[in-house]
Amino acid sequence: MNHVLKVDNPVRSLLVVLVLVIGGFTLLGPALGIAAASSFYPGNLLEDVLHPASARPEIFTALMIIQGIAAVVGLILLPLVYLILAERQPIGSLLTGRADFPVLMLIILSGLCLQVILSPVAYWNMHVQFPDFLKEFEVWARRQEDMRMELTRLLTTFTSHQDFAIALIVIAVLPGIGEELVFRGIVQNRLQQIMGNVHAAVWISALLFSAIHLQFFGFVPRMLLGAFFGYLYAASGNLVVPVVAHFAHNAVTLLMIYLYQLDISSIHPEESEPAPFYLVLIAAAIFSGLLFYLRKLFEAGRKHEITG
Repeated sequence: MNHVLKVDNPVRSLLVVLVLVIGGFTLLGPALGIAAASSFYPGNLLEDVLHPASARPEIFTALMIIQGIAAVVGLILLPLVYLILAERQPIGSLLTGRADFPVLMLIILSGLCLQVILSPVAYWNMHVQFPDFLKEFEVWARRQEDMRMELTRLLTTFTSHQDFAIALIVIAVLPGIGEELVFRGIVQNRLQQIMGNVHAAVWISALLFSAIHLQFFGFVPRMLLGAFFGYLYAASGNLVVPVVAHFAHNAVTLLMIYLYQLDISSIHPEESEPAPFYLVLIAAAIFSGLLFYLRKLFEAGRKHEITG
């Protein structure tokens, strides 16, 4: 695991990128998205976004526009402009390791296993009870969670195949590219240069990745998922690997929701019980074997690069 990309001042680089991402994703991007969506939305868009329970049917398209522009501006455009213009870092430096089709298929399969493994963790985290001295925080966090769950419901209520296709782009493709560029390609690299420890870099970037979603009742499984993406990047050296894993995770979740809405499946990924214990054990065994094999493939790829 030695794919750290060094810059002259990693602390400054890390702080600038975080400011750009937070400002772009929470302020500039949404403002541009609201301006674009307001041109066709018949109601008070800002009011309906803040109180989605009474929103009009057109809110789905409006939310997708807002979410999509926020992701492009805050997670892709601004970080890339900074990397290319300010740090003179070629994007190809993030894509040096092995990421061919067989590897990516194994990555997707390992991600599916991880979803099964994390289902008991997700269920526990969703129903966790805080100690008495944190009750006020729990009430606030639960209120925030309910608001975001309502927003998520609107974003994942599909009335047509076209809605599902739009959601795949906005909720799976764009976050897969943008969040991995930011949290693995930039934040993890900078942390590894600062701290000199790949494991610390992976886990701190995973913690930041989970924290930025502001969903405390899904914090732990999202952090573990971020760590999985981080180790994939650290082992492979190619950002395409965690991007594909991230996309596949989100896409499978969306597909399961859509199949549930079509009455094809009885499993809703955010409402169902956790996977049975025996299935978790089987998934864990397969997951461990896949990771062992993938590590051998990445090591062989690095040796080939050195000798080639």
